[in-house]
Parts: sequence; structure tokens; C-alpha cells
Amino acid sequence: MKAYVATYGCSLNKADGEQLKGFLAGKGASFCKPGDADLLVINTCAVKQVTEQRMLSRIERLSKLMEKTGKKLVVTGCLPKVSPHRIAEAAPDALQVGPSLAEFSEKMGWPRTEGGPLNPKLRDNQFTSIIALNKGCASHCSFCATKLARGTVGSYDAEELVQQFRHAVAETPEVWLTSPDTGAYGMEKGTNLPKLVQRLLETPGKYRVRVGMMNPQHLLRWVDDYLDLFEDERLYRFFHVPVQAGSPRMLDLMRRGYKVEDFLEACGAIRKRYPDAMISTDAIVGFPTETEDEFRETMDVVERVQPEMVNVSRYGKRPGTVAAKMPGQLTEEAKKARSRELAAACHRIVAKRNAGLVNREFEVLVTEHGLKGRFLGRNQDYKPVILEDDWRGTFVWARVKQAEGAYLVGETMESLLFNANAR
Repeated sequence: MKAYVATYGCSLNKADGEQLKGFLAGKGASFCKPGDADLLVINTCAVKQVTEQRMLSRIERLSKLMEKTGKKLVVTGCLPKVSPHRIAEAAPDALQVGPSLAEFSEKMGWPRTEGGPLNPKLRDNQFTSIIALNKGCASHCSFCATKLARGTVGSYDAEELVQQFRHAVAETPEVWLTSPDTGAYGMEKGTNLPKLVQRLLETPGKYRVRVGMMNPQHLLRWVDDYLDLFEDERLYRFFHVPVQAGSPRMLDLMRRGYKVEDFLEACGAIRKRYPDAMISTDAIVGFPTETEDEFRETMDVVERVQPEMVNVSRYGKRPGTVAAKMPGQLTEEAKKARSRELAAACHRIVAKRNAGLVNREFEVLVTEHGLKGRFLGRNQDYKPVILEDDWRGTFVWARVKQAEGAYLVGETMESLLFNANAR
């Protein structure tokens, strides 16, 4: 069997896609381009309207290919749980499967196979392993369809995660810990994220770990214990803490479960301990009934925290959500104007912060292709450093020559003789 698998969306969806490919490989599949495949699988995301439309266009094109050649098309991931009717319109004969390996295996006519940390995976990046900490989401946001697609939080067993982590660092120098909300890990089992990360770091070796998004109300429960862990150089000092809005009324309408002050307290604790750490946040503009003054409150919060990365989203209706039925929906023109203004402010912030890093030297782990034939690495503070030479899988010392917007441009000083391919 020849298969084609395409994954869209977040790092959790990427982890699901790698597990799906590992499962298919176990069934004897080899992987190829769409035109050569017997089985076409699209692993979808349902977070944003614009992403949904792009995926539906791709699904429609592949459906036509399927009709001509008799190939099998499977649409999996979050979208079948959120917009099954739109998938059916684009590809009437496609098999729709939710974000569940068990459901996928059964609908394909194979014995039911549960997903989990110990399942085989085929990585998309040979230098990065992605480990999902839990299924589902602990929040009840009024705008988000993730919970509709993935259900409530269910944390994986710590022993299995430790076993997977040990296997991962034996093969790759970088590991991502991912989840709809990593801060919710263990909450239904009487444990928490810092305890898990501490156990993972007992694994010897030279590697870097990126912990994914966590909401501020969870981070504040154990912020000091968590920040203590980042004295270990193997943890990227990367903190993805969403704010979504700087207006208390907007946060209440969004049902976010925290206050603006909670976000500011969490980020203040991070900046106090690690001034150069990368703080990433998310902001939604144009939420129903958002006033100009309330948008200014979001701008003010971003200016106060000075995050290096802001994922700015124009609000878009998601099927089945409370916010989709709210009165006071803003025009697309208003959303675009606010999005442009906030994005411009974010660009100014990161350019200013990066300018202060020129001529400094860092240890950088190189893992990706960059633009214009160059290569991308990250220092311990997760700052992106562009290098000319291919040191992927390797820790190197680099001096920052200049800042280019959100990126640092560096020159290699010394290889630390740690090559993932040579281990």
C-alpha cells in the first residue's frame, strides 16, 4: 500500500500525524506523493476559518483525484467533528474520522488500536520529537472548537511518557512537549506539569526541550516550582502563555477562566527570573462587541509585557461555539484594521528586543532549513538564529551579527561536536 498523509495545524496535530504514519507503516505502507498513493489522508485543524477553507480546497482537489483513479480519501483530525457537512460538500465519498487512532483503525477495517505515548511514530523532522502529554482540553472557551473535537482533558501515564522521552532523546536532540494546554497535565490525576518535567530531566544526555502552550491560571498554581526547573540548560526558556484579550469584559465573554492580572503576574514572574526568555502569547481581535477602547486594552497589555511573539488572530465564527451566536459581530474591515495595528506593534517590540542581542554569543541547536538556503537554530531562550552552514542536529556556538525583524543572523564560532546523526 502506498499512502500520502498531510497534516495541518498545531504541534499536537503534528504528533497525531506522526503517530498515524507510524501506524500505517506498521500495516506495510510506504509514503509517496498524492498522485502515486492508494490511500490519501488529510489530518485537519479546526481552529481558524482561514485554515479550514484552505484545507477544504485541498480536500476538494484530492476528492476529484480520487474519483478519477479510485483512490481512498480519509479526512481525519478535528474538522470532521466540527464541520462534517462542509467536508461532505467538498468530498462526498471521503471517509470522515475524528482525531482518534482507535476510530481511524476501526473505520479502515483493521483491529482497534488505541493511541498513546508508546505507539510507533514516523517523524517529519529527523531532529525533533513531538510528545503529546494529554488528550482533550480542560477549558470551556466560548470561541474555540477544540473541546468539541477532542473532548475533556485526559493525561497520559507518566511512566509511559518517561519511556517515550528516553527513546526520543536517544534519537533526536530536540523534544517538544505538546497538548491543547500543557498546564492542565495531571490535574485529573493529582499531579502536575512541573513534577512530570522534573522526571523527564532525570534522563541523561545533551538535548533541548520545548514545553508548549499553557494557560495562566494553571501556570500560577505552581509558577515558582516550574521556573526553578529552567535553571537546567536543557529546557528552552520558552513560555507560551495566551492572553487573548486585555479587556476584563472580553475575557469574561470568552470564558477564559483567568483575569488580565493573572496573565500579567505570570509574565512578570517569568521576566523577573529570566529577562531574556521568550514569551509567546495569543491575542484575538474583533471578538463580538469588542469596542475600540477594549482593543486598546489589549494593545496596552502587549506593550507592558513586551512578548517576543504574538499570534494575532482575527475572530472568526466556529461551528457549535457559543461565540458564533453572540450579537455584535464586527465587520471584517474592523477586524483587519485591528489585526494590522497589533501585528505592527508586535513587530516593533521584537525588533527592539532583538537589536539588544547583536554581538552576543549563544549556544544554538540547529534543527531546520531556513529561508534563502540558510538554516535555523534556537538558543536556550528559544530565539531564532539564522546560520549559513548546515549544522542541523548539532549544538554550535554562534555570534549574532545582526537582527532581521523576528530573527537573529549569526555566524558559527565552534561546533560542540554533538551530532544527532552520529549517536
